[in-house]
Amino acid sequence: MGDQVVVSLGVDDIERAKQFFCDGLGFEIERAEGPFAAFKESHGGPLALYSGPPLAYEVDLVAREGGYRGVAFSCVVDSAERVDELAAQAERAGAKMIKPPFAAEWGVYMAYFKDPGGNLWKISDRGSR
Repeated sequence: MGDQVVVSLGVDDIERAKQFFCDGLGFEIERAEGPFAAFKESHGGPLALYSGPPLAYEVDLVAREGGYRGVAFSCVVDSAERVDELAAQAERAGAKMIKPPFAAEWGVYMAYFKDPGGNLWKISDRGSR
């Protein structure tokens, strides 16, 4: 499948946001678990939602980085090795690593960094979903 960039939006009410994106904009849910929802690719690209605080705390931005803007870009790749490669490449190019590559308890291998403009990025493999 190859690398894919996904926009992740932080939302206050995940249920209301899922309903809006489905009913209001015609998105179809691909996967939804607790404070997370991913939509099937449509309208030009994939979209994911996180209820705001879980994404911020997953990255530990509230404590370590002075807040979270509510938007994160995600690059979804085919393997854990590719996560490591892209994380190293981004860091060499000037990214500030927020969370180096790690295995999440739900079966995804990921890393978080901020690009030179301060935007949050997540790199993750497709995991064992």
